[in-house]
Amino acid sequence: MSLLEEIPNNISLETQETEPIINKKTRGKGKIYLPFCSFRTLNLAKEHLDKPFEENSWTCKRATENLTWDVIWYKCVKCDIRLKIVPNSDLNDSVMICISNEIHDHSKWQESNRHYVIREPARSKIIEYERMNMKPSTILDMLEQHKMECPSIRQLNNFLSNYRRSQNGSKCITMSELVEFVSPKLSVPNDVDEAFVAAYEYDAPSIEKRWFRLFITTKRLISLATKANHVLADATYKLVYEGYPSLTIGTTDQNKKFHHFGIGITTNEKQEDYTFLFQTLKNTVEANEGVEYQPDTLIADNAQEITNGFANVFKMKKRVNCWAHAIRNIDNELNRIEINTRHKIRQDIINIQILTSRTQFDKAIQIFIKKWKKLIESKVNDFLEYFHKQWCTDGKNADGKK
Repeated sequence: MSLLEEIPNNISLETQETEPIINKKTRGKGKIYLPFCSFRTLNLAKEHLDKPFEENSWTCKRATENLTWDVIWYKCVKCDIRLKIVPNSDLNDSVMICISNEIHDHSKWQESNRHYVIREPARSKIIEYERMNMKPSTILDMLEQHKMECPSIRQLNNFLSNYRRSQNGSKCITMSELVEFVSPKLSVPNDVDEAFVAAYEYDAPSIEKRWFRLFITTKRLISLATKANHVLADATYKLVYEGYPSLTIGTTDQNKKFHHFGIGITTNEKQEDYTFLFQTLKNTVEANEGVEYQPDTLIADNAQEITNGFANVFKMKKRVNCWAHAIRNIDNELNRIEINTRHKIRQDIINIQILTSRTQFDKAIQIFIKKWKKLIESKVNDFLEYFHKQWCTDGKNADGKK
């Protein structure tokens, strides 16, 4: 089913015979924008623009804050055509996409993206500098000093990527190659800073259903686990292996500095993956440190998979939500509310967050909800319902497991 939900009756998507439009270069505010289509919610419109829309790709440029809403601007990747998402005054939460009254002209983009061949002697010099581990910007400076032909930074990066691939082969490896690589690294080395694979699991019934889990650490990192009873866990895509998540696990000291215990690489972020992560940590600590390892506090985002994985291995006494994750999710929901009200609600939540007593926290939540319900505004009430359920009931810092 298409994400396109509603098209105004007075707008036709059919091609009409009109006089040719000659694009006149104007700045964003000087362009004429025509209504094109509507969506039930802002998220649906954003999801639709993340894919090719009207056979063109679009990139988000900026958001302009009005008193009651944010106008979000997009630009065609291949030309200067703009569009914007604006609130639809006829319907609650509905938004409208308006496109500038111009014709797409991708000729300049196509011209700049033609296949570029780096010729000799610049080609040989670039390879020589690459083998010396020079950065692309330094390579361009050296070419310029020798008065040689200089490609653009994008053309140089493409050339270097192709060259490295031809020298080192593809980054993708098969499951059997992964197992062959991991197996010799299962033994614990004498060097406290030498990495080893604490454990791994895998299955490959088919290419589509193959999965693996592995945990990498060092003796020094594992020794840190015995110094604290609280564990922090999360998944990140900043360190990417073939698109798979990296599971980080560690603790914090009194100065709030994070200390890694190791890193997991898995094909998923399911409960089973976190159970493997925590069980491997427990087994490795006990085998290398000779003590029973039983942390009782988990600090993470509101993902139930992390909570359940921890509870499957340890006796959890306390579950603490990571404040950075919480406020980012809260901000996403607050964006629907008028800006001045939004800031006041956000400040109230920050003031509640610093309370250290459970009794004070529960009482403050009651006062907070009662205060903002008096405003009698539908979007505020929707947010209060979300906030109470997500962060004061389901996501409340506690010791329960779903």
